[in-house]
Amino acid sequence: MKRIIFWALGLVIVIVSGLAFELVRETRQHTPSHLMACMEREAAFMSWVCKQVFFHDDFSADAIATLNTTAGIRSVTVLSDPAEADAAFRRLRDEGVDIDATDVTLQHMTALHAAAIDGDVHQVRRLLVNDAKRDIRDDNGRTAIDYAREMQAKNPDQPQRGEIIDLLSTP
Repeated sequence: MKRIIFWALGLVIVIVSGLAFELVRETRQHTPSHLMACMEREAAFMSWVCKQVFFHDDFSADAIATLNTTAGIRSVTVLSDPAEADAAFRRLRDEGVDIDATDVTLQHMTALHAAAIDGDVHQVRRLLVNDAKRDIRDDNGRTAIDYAREMQAKNPDQPQRGEIIDLLSTP
């Protein structure tokens, strides 16, 4: 009887290990942006798997190239935990994602442009602390501070808009 129990337990372990391996293998196929969205939105176990893959697996050269044509460093804004967003930001930066990359599909805006438009003080600060260039112009000839001023005029009831202008104005 003990022998059957051990065989059954061994079989369960093999099946669970195989399923876990397949889950991780499948998760490794996703882009860094998808993994961060998964970390934020999926159920606890799947979120944990995505987090492990994001922080411990190598990104492909194609994934980095794609991020560098879509201002991919901005994708950390999907993470609501500032510490996790900071860690993801460092991870992308360490993997070669250009902090000043422009989005070829969005008028060549940078992550700093997007953060200024979104009113994301944390992201603006994170980008500036990491030496994002303030003077990059998009296809409309506008810098991040131009958008910040426009958004403040449209949303005077949002105090973070003034803080973003102050951050972008300070060298």
